[in-house]
Amino acid sequence: MKKYPLLFLLFLMFPLFSFAQLWDSLGSGQSKQVRCLYADTIENILYAGGGFSHAGSVEVDGIAKWNGIKWDSLGTGVDKYDGHGVHTTANVLAITRYKGMIYAGGAFDSIGGIKSHGIARRNGTNWETIGVVSGGSVLNFYVQNNLLYVSGIFDSIGGIYSPGIAMWNGVNWLAFPPLDNDGACYINEVIYYKGELYVGGNFNATCGPNMADIARWDGAQWKPVNNGFSGAGTLVNSFAIYNNELYIGGYFFNGIDYGNCILIWDGNDWKKAGNGFNAQVADLIVYDGSLWAVGQFLYVNDIPVKCIAKWDGYEWCTFGSQFDNTISATAIMNNDLYIGGGFSSIDGIPINKVAKWIGGNYVDSCRNTTSIDEDNVVERLFVYPNPTSDYISINLSDLRNSKVEISIYDITGKIIFNESYANCTGKFTKSIDLDAYTSGLYLIKVNADESMFTAKIIKQ
Repeated sequence: MKKYPLLFLLFLMFPLFSFAQLWDSLGSGQSKQVRCLYADTIENILYAGGGFSHAGSVEVDGIAKWNGIKWDSLGTGVDKYDGHGVHTTANVLAITRYKGMIYAGGAFDSIGGIKSHGIARRNGTNWETIGVVSGGSVLNFYVQNNLLYVSGIFDSIGGIYSPGIAMWNGVNWLAFPPLDNDGACYINEVIYYKGELYVGGNFNATCGPNMADIARWDGAQWKPVNNGFSGAGTLVNSFAIYNNELYIGGYFFNGIDYGNCILIWDGNDWKKAGNGFNAQVADLIVYDGSLWAVGQFLYVNDIPVKCIAKWDGYEWCTFGSQFDNTISATAIMNNDLYIGGGFSSIDGIPINKVAKWIGGNYVDSCRNTTSIDEDNVVERLFVYPNPTSDYISINLSDLRNSKVEISIYDITGKIIFNESYANCTGKFTKSIDLDAYTSGLYLIKVNADESMFTAKIIKQ
């Protein structure tokens, strides 16, 4: 007797469950990509940074705050000019709270009407400068041991030479010994793990061997993390500590490096988190007992996925959500998960650049789900293209004199298509015309060989 995974049995009992909206909008969102999010749990404010001019109907210019009801500005926002004095797009790329004040970093020349290149802090209702970032931009803030760690692409900050990373104690800037004696350091992320400071980005450290793209500071010197990465176009974007292990997300692949865009470091050696992703991981965050990854990827462990997945320490799970663009940032506030990026719709619903997870414990599919027969139809079925503007094609292979039943539901649960095909052997192909149906989210269900497959379809 064949067994069905719990996920499929739940769907049989609750056929409309897959239509539950998983994400909610925050007002009408941002006008351009959100590149960073910061959850200020002191004042219960969610901050967003990027190159956008508006949040909702409010002009914000690169930085905005959400109080749970509406978006608001922080003064006149950021501005930037090229070498000829011509206005260009400014970006806020990092936001945090440190010693009672909000800090903003990025690629800008002024904020709130004051000249402050790359970094500033907000003292009450006014922005103030804390020094000039020279040679680039601030990409990340990290607060630890009463110090603010500032990293990015720069040679010096506040008048001290400290390529890629420096410390701020609220009054003075403190330098690190250069990772690269040429001053060429691009540091995306910083985290403390097992008593050492880890940094990741895109660099080829000349202060010691095997420190391309990742290194650790033990309080006296820079040290390698295993053999580092190849440095040939590789990149570390994010760190997260999950189950007492350090997870590294970025852009690196098996064959040249160990792992596909995600790796685990236990303090002594690399470990793999499944087969990994097919494209860049932009951010990692621990939420509701799982590790969540977001980025540009379309597959994890060979499961189709669009830009977001979660890991429980054993397997990757997906949500079936369809994003029309990438996800670049995450934050948690009041036990809610928020994401930011370049998307303007999720599952065909207009949601601009920032979204809140309202899906609870829902997952659409997981790799290595138990009790699935080895001959399960899921492994032999393809539905494409998705999204579609007219036709979808359904391909099934290795059928054995089987009955195939195809059903399509609209978002209300109404069946809009249902057909059965008897005595199907070998390869089965069916094209279905959806041109007459309205744009939106649909569910397709296929039964064959005593198994069932469900998937969401976006009709554009």
